[in-house]
Amino acid sequence: MTILLADLVTRVTTDVPSQSGVPTAAQYEQAVKDAVADLSRRASVTRVVALAIVAGTAAYTLPADFISLIRLAQIGVPFPQRADVGGYGMGGYGLPGYAGYADPYTLVTPAGLVPMTDAWREQITVAGLTMTIYPTPTISAERNLVYAAGDALVVDSYPTLSDERASVALLLAKAICLDRIATSPAGQAVKITAGQDTVDFVGTATALRTQAQGLREQYVAAVQALNAGSGGLRA
Repeated sequence: MTILLADLVTRVTTDVPSQSGVPTAAQYEQAVKDAVADLSRRASVTRVVALAIVAGTAAYTLPADFISLIRLAQIGVPFPQRADVGGYGMGGYGLPGYAGYADPYTLVTPAGLVPMTDAWREQITVAGLTMTIYPTPTISAERNLVYAAGDALVVDSYPTLSDERASVALLLAKAICLDRIATSPAGQAVKITAGQDTVDFVGTATALRTQAQGLREQYVAAVQALNAGSGGLRA
């Protein structure tokens, strides 16, 4: 289900009307974007995508919804497999075989049988949305990338954002907008007395901050519930 950014902004502006021009239209939109981005970091979900790894190419562009790397599938299956080394063809953690195999072996890959040695080992780094494999792959193969994903904005909508996740993100967006109103020049004004009438802007600002804090607490609790429901991928 695709949710439009404009629809989310409308929901926030309806629940948190601007005061003296604050927030502006741009600030409402940015509050929604920031809230969905924060939710993506705090409550990511597991997704899998097939990457075409090309021999001679080290750097690859990751999906727009990428948050963090979980694992990249190995190139192939070692043969013969060692019974004394754990893991799926890569050796056991903490054991000498983790870097490769103690003895030369053959890797069964889509490209055929490839002789390997114990010196072979891959290191994967991620900078932004660019993943780099070192040493540069010498075998072309389609490999599954398992990663923690969020909800990326594509043009003017969120293709993966569910109604439930949107409702959670909007709690934070509303809190951000309330904080903006509370810290605006009008919100910082002192008590103004005209005759027998007194307008307490300080008290109004305090009430807005209290309301914003309450929404943030609801947001944190809702994020924890999302994580619990998805197996706790994020703390």
